[in-house]
Amino acid sequence: AQETERVLAQSSWCGALATPPYIAMSGAKDETKVVAFDVASDKAEDPEAQNASAEVTKPEVEKPRKLPRLTFMYWLAKILATTLGEVFADMFSQTYDFGYQVTSEVFFGIFVVGLIIQLITTRYVPPIYWLVIISSSLAGTCISDMMDRNIFAKEKAGYAVGYAKGMSLLLGILLALFITWRCSGHSLSVTGPMTRIAEFLYWACIIVSNTLGTAVGDFTSDNLELGFAGGTCLYGGLMLLSAILAVCTPISRVGLFWVWFVLTRPFGATFGDLLTKNKVAGGLQVGTKVTSMIFGLPLIAVVIFIVYAEWCWIPLPFEPPAWVKRLQKFGDKPLFTFNRKPAVDVNL
Repeated sequence: AQETERVLAQSSWCGALATPPYIAMSGAKDETKVVAFDVASDKAEDPEAQNASAEVTKPEVEKPRKLPRLTFMYWLAKILATTLGEVFADMFSQTYDFGYQVTSEVFFGIFVVGLIIQLITTRYVPPIYWLVIISSSLAGTCISDMMDRNIFAKEKAGYAVGYAKGMSLLLGILLALFITWRCSGHSLSVTGPMTRIAEFLYWACIIVSNTLGTAVGDFTSDNLELGFAGGTCLYGGLMLLSAILAVCTPISRVGLFWVWFVLTRPFGATFGDLLTKNKVAGGLQVGTKVTSMIFGLPLIAVVIFIVYAEWCWIPLPFEPPAWVKRLQKFGDKPLFTFNRKPAVDVNL
């Protein structure tokens, strides 16, 4: 009898191993949960636990960046865009005599349309980005001139705030934007993916800084009587100092980036005025039309180069020469990371 019971028990255990896992019922009185019980391993497999562990181990997908890399070609395009924005806006408001109000409304409208497209896109698109940058320079120039000047006829719509008051007002707005950005908990870094709030604050700082740059350039040239050449040398020297600090010191790269970014605008404004204003005012009298072509054509070439370097989707009908390849390699080198580790974003 004992031998028969032993054989039956062994048979039932082997049959259990050959069948699917048993379904056991577990849980409280009013909460019943189905648990798969594997007889072979004596382990209960909870479906909810499996889903939770799968969510924990699931890798996060990095968001695509929507801003360009801080390369030499980026800064070259930025300086060309700021200078072009100064002379191109003056060409319409002064040379063609459209006035500050009309040109401000047109260029600001172009900026808003481009900004909406930029915010809708999910990744960095160079033509759209640089369209917004250039339109912000154009709109900033006209808005600043409309605020600060009243030297033309009434239909020019100059509001006679003055360079000093206009500069102080715009500087206060820009500092308020930076403080808001910092207090919002979002990083001021522009080298990686950004949240929607950070991206909106980024473009708000750009349009305000471009407007501020024109007022600062006019203030140093006229009120401080440095002239256009003196203002160009001053802001060019400050930009060079910022680059040296970025390379040789542990100062926050985020802070130096924004210092450099803001300085490019008054540099472009004073340099553009140096080329376009008449000789009596201290300029070279090249003219707004010629100067717009001088800076517009190279800017188009640089943007095309950036598009090719970033996307690599423009086919070349020939093998580029060695110097072009070296230039592309040099253009892709980040300006603020020469032989140094990136600084922590929060150390502004």
